[in-house]
Amino acid sequence: MALIDDLVAFWELEEVSGTRVDAHGANDLTDNNTVASTTGKVGNCADFEASNSESLSIADNAALSMGVNQSFTVNCWVNMESNTNGAIVAKMSGSNGEYYVSYLASGGFRIWA
Repeated sequence: MALIDDLVAFWELEEVSGTRVDAHGANDLTDNNTVASTTGKVGNCADFEASNSESLSIADNAALSMGVNQSFTVNCWVNMESNTNGAIVAKMSGSNGEYYVSYLASGGFRIWA
């Protein structure tokens, strides 16, 4: 089995601004409140400012949804500029969450599915 056999989306975040293109499929991310770019571990990366409520998002779709008892992997590199609470990766539909990776100042990284 090749690494990309079941890959759904892959965002390199190389874009300086605007839409972040899915390098594997059609799940491009919308830029909310002008997410900037800076030098990353490899190439560029997105630079979010919590004070401006910056985020990247995509409308809910079946490709990004997980079923019951389905295995999945979320992988990301994060450099926290400050010790504040915040979501890193989340699959939300309204107030309901399907999976969520966050950072809590009081307890570190949290993952739930």
